[in-house]
Amino acid sequence: MTLVQRCTLIILCSLTWTVSANTALYQHAQAVGQTMSALYMQGLSEGNAKYERDLEFFKQQASETLVKYLKGNPKNSDELLGSWNTLKTKIKATYSQEFGWDVDSAVRRDFRTYLSVMYQRSLAEIKPDSPALEQYQFALVQMESVIARFFDISSVYNGTYSLSNSDLSMLDPKTVSEEFKQSIDTLMKLSGKGQTSRDLKSAKYKWEFIEESVVNYSDQSAFFLVYATKNKIQKVLSAGQVLLTDNN
Repeated sequence: MTLVQRCTLIILCSLTWTVSANTALYQHAQAVGQTMSALYMQGLSEGNAKYERDLEFFKQQASETLVKYLKGNPKNSDELLGSWNTLKTKIKATYSQEFGWDVDSAVRRDFRTYLSVMYQRSLAEIKPDSPALEQYQFALVQMESVIARFFDISSVYNGTYSLSNSDLSMLDPKTVSEEFKQSIDTLMKLSGKGQTSRDLKSAKYKWEFIEESVVNYSDQSAFFLVYATKNKIQKVLSAGQVLLTDNN
């Protein structure tokens, strides 16, 4: 193998590692958002087993993808892994006759901060010229993070007053929602004029239908509608990723 060939191989391996590391990060951030949504839906549904299963499934996904991410990003890995491992054992809704289904206030606060931090980590990695696959993955992070914040704030008695300035600055629902719609527009342009583009357009309409409730916490009766709608949008974005992977 010539020197040029060796250098080319090193560059290609480096690029593959970067994409893989970013993918694991986006998948972890997405799973964190999904875990939070399922957690509060479990309480809001008065302990429905479906949301408990969702909670455990996404919590496991979050753990697995974090390990993958940290393999390629050893810096501060012990601290981040320790934070998640400590937190995940406490992520649960408990029932009492006095308060009904509830989440410990300290766990709620720590989980909220973790969501904000992981969103910022993901945001720092995405670029305008990132591969289309990463654009899809980050769009999912945007949506799941905003939805998770909606369930968090809408299910606590003091609402937005429970948000710290730090959390709001790191994850502002109105800002992220606008950026999410821009992400879908970008994906539509990348996908051309086929079925994928039409599916993405439909997903954007679905988002706009629930957007007011989500970003302004304006309709607390919309919990089940929001959860079902975000799952439909998630399927569209995931299908787009699969199509890209198959074509490559």
